[in-house]
Amino acid sequence: MFKTDHRLLLVIAVTLLVKLAVAAVVPVIGDEAYFIIWGRHPDYGFYDHTPMVGWFLTAMLSVSDAILWLRLPQILITTFIGWAIYLLLRRQHEAVAVMVAVLYLIAPANVVGVLITTDTPLLLWTFLSAVCFYLAQRHDHFGWYLLSGVLLGLAFFSKFFAGLLGLAYFLYLLLFVRRGWRPWLGLLWVLVGTLPFIGLNLWWNVNHCWDNYLFNLLNRTAGNRFSFRNTLKFLLLVMYLVTPPIVYYMLRQQHSYRQLLRSDRFSVFMGLFLIPYGLFFLLSFWVSIG
Repeated sequence: MFKTDHRLLLVIAVTLLVKLAVAAVVPVIGDEAYFIIWGRHPDYGFYDHTPMVGWFLTAMLSVSDAILWLRLPQILITTFIGWAIYLLLRRQHEAVAVMVAVLYLIAPANVVGVLITTDTPLLLWTFLSAVCFYLAQRHDHFGWYLLSGVLLGLAFFSKFFAGLLGLAYFLYLLLFVRRGWRPWLGLLWVLVGTLPFIGLNLWWNVNHCWDNYLFNLLNRTAGNRFSFRNTLKFLLLVMYLVTPPIVYYMLRQQHSYRQLLRSDRFSVFMGLFLIPYGLFFLLSFWVSIG
């Protein structure tokens, strides 16, 4: 039986109270109202997104339609992730584990980001999928790969952007893993785990005029052209999400991150951080990200 550091518990309690206060006073926005309608009419697909947030809201609405209650998944998921980060790191270095978890918990995006949107289930499933992928690298067990794939499928059923995490898994193995053929067989198990969700989404689109793909690949991208302005907006967004002090530290300690990428223990997290952001950076020259 282990005990969570009391300093971290204090930060968890304070940030949780702040998030509850913010959620109680911020008015319902249009996207939330739209997704609440999904929750009242559950289905396995909708016009513009995959349906996971609607399923979350269906469960929440079965108890109450109070907006603070409906926003509770977003509030608790970001808190859970901060605590889980601590659990992942504490065996290596307790003080570092506390510091990293605290930095995550007090990041502005996590303190004031209390809205229930498609990002809510996406945060949960992508985090858990990445943790399982990390465990697959440590233990080289196909079961962890399969579970990572199932969770990635749930993330895909939250938001199409989750597909970039699957691409990040492939690129990570290609660029950083040198353990023969076994990791590549593991990647096939990741794919197997995602297939039921991909298949269900394709079936919905077959029966609904391919609305998801027409909306996301054509309607949303019509008129896009090369622009440095979008890239600048993306870089500012990254600085906000990561926070300026962390960006400054990363730029100052580049050699440490190169060493971390070559290490066996935590290179997977650094790779899964840098690869998706690198892909988003390339996309940002043509598409508005965020």
